[in-house]
Amino acid sequence: MILSNFILFFTFRHGFDKSSQSFQSKLNHEFNDLNSSLKFENRKSHKYLKIFTSNSIVSKNSDFLQSGQSNSNRNNLVSRNFWQKFVNNYLQETIFLSPSSSVSNKYVNKLKSLGLSVYQGSEYRAFLHRFSKDLVSGKIKVGVSNVNDSLVSLYTEKQDTYLVYKWLKFLNFESLLLKDYKKKISTKLNEYNVNLINDSLPMFIIINSNNEMIISESTDQLSKNEIILKLYRQLIKKDFISKKLYTGLIFINNQDALEYKQSIEYQFANSTRSIKLKVVPTNMKLYSKFTSQRDSNLEFRLIPDLKEVSNLLHKYRSVKNITFEPNQQHGRNHFQGQPIYCIKPFYVKNKNTNSIEKVNYSYRVKGKTSVSNYKAIFFNYQTLMDAWKKFAQENASYSIPNIPDVSVSNLEAFIQSSNYKQNYDTTIFLPSMETYDFIKKFLITTSGNQINLRNRIINQSLFLKTLCYRIFWSLTTRQPIHL
Repeated sequence: MILSNFILFFTFRHGFDKSSQSFQSKLNHEFNDLNSSLKFENRKSHKYLKIFTSNSIVSKNSDFLQSGQSNSNRNNLVSRNFWQKFVNNYLQETIFLSPSSSVSNKYVNKLKSLGLSVYQGSEYRAFLHRFSKDLVSGKIKVGVSNVNDSLVSLYTEKQDTYLVYKWLKFLNFESLLLKDYKKKISTKLNEYNVNLINDSLPMFIIINSNNEMIISESTDQLSKNEIILKLYRQLIKKDFISKKLYTGLIFINNQDALEYKQSIEYQFANSTRSIKLKVVPTNMKLYSKFTSQRDSNLEFRLIPDLKEVSNLLHKYRSVKNITFEPNQQHGRNHFQGQPIYCIKPFYVKNKNTNSIEKVNYSYRVKGKTSVSNYKAIFFNYQTLMDAWKKFAQENASYSIPNIPDVSVSNLEAFIQSSNYKQNYDTTIFLPSMETYDFIKKFLITTSGNQINLRNRIINQSLFLKTLCYRIFWSLTTRQPIHL
C-alpha cells in the first residue's frame, strides 16, 4: 500500500475532467519524463493548473517546467503558505491510499529526491507515527463499510481501486452539525426496540442507599485531564475511542451480583464513607434502555450466569442430546454470551391413535379464565429437565422420551433475531429456581419495610430533633463541634 501526501491541494479555475486517464497509466507516462519535467496531462486542456507542494517556489518560466510542449506553461508548482501548513498540521489533511507497485514506488522516490514531498526527514517520520497512532486508537476508520462516508471516497479504474481520505485531526464539524438529528433518529429506534422487549426475564443490579446504580471506572481511560478528555470526545467523532470511561454491570444470576457487591464492600472496608449496597431485581426493559443509550463515556455489560457457563462447558457438553447453533461461538474453555436452552420439536407416538405426531414443546401458564402457551427459553439446564418431566406427566397419552433434544445459543443474539421480534409476546424466559427464590425473599423484605414505615418515620423525627439541638448548641459555644 502506498500512503502519499505529496500532492496536497488541487485548485482548478476551469474544473477538472474526472474522466481522465487512470492513475497507473499516468504514473507510467510521467515517470519517463520526470527527469526533464513534471507534467500532469488530461484529456481536455485546462489553464492555470496549480499544485501545492511543501518546498521551494518554482515559477512557470523556470527550466524545470520547460518541456518543449505548448501546455508546459500551464503547470505551476507553488509551495504551501503558513495557513495551509497550519490546517494540515492541526485541522485536516487529505491522504491518498493506493496499491503498491514498482512504478508507484519509483515515482514516489523520484518526488522525494526532487524535494517535492510535503514532509521531509523527521517530519515524515512524525507524520507516519501520528497516522499509525490514530489508526490503532480507532480515530481513523477506513474500510469498505464506510466508503459512503463524507470523509472517504473511492476511485476505481479497471481492476485497481484508489482511496482518498480526509484526515480530521481535531474537530469534526459534520458530527457536531448532525448530532441533534442523529440523536432524534436513535431515540425513535430505541423506543421501538424497547417496546419489543419481553419482561419475563429478571436481571439484577447493585444500587446504593440513594437508589443509584453502581458503576465502575475504567482505569485505562481515566487521567488527570479527564475534563479535557470528555470535551475532546464531544468535539470529535463519537466512536473514535472504543473504550469507555464508566461501565455498569447487569447480572443474570443473583449470586454473581452478591459476590460483586461483597467485593466492593471488602475493597472499601477501611473507608470512612458509609456505603450501603444491595442487590435488586430488574427486567429486560431497563437493560434495553441502558444498552441502547448513546453515551460515549458510559457502557453497560451483561454478565452471564457464570456457574451455568461452567456447567455447560465441563458437564453438559458431553451430553449427546445437546447441540449448539451454527453461529454460536464456543470452545472447550469459552462460550460467547449468556447460554440459553430451547427444546426442539420432536415426533412422538400417540397412544390413543397409534399415529406419529409432531409436537412442539410449549410452557403453559394458567390464567383466570384460560391457559396460555408460550415458547420457553431456559437459562438453566436443570430447570429445563424439571419442566420436561412435568410436561411428560401432563401428556401421558404420548410416548414422550426421557431426555429431549436441546439446542444452545446465547441471549444477546436471540433477542436481536427476527424470529424473536415477531413472536416476542408469545415467548417466556425461564431462569433457575434459585432466582425465583431470591426475588420472592426480596419482595417479602420490601413489603415488610413498607409495613414498618410508621416506625421509620418516628425514628427519623427523633434523629432530626437531636440534630437541631446539636446545631443550636454548637452555635452558642465558642468551639462548634462536627455534626
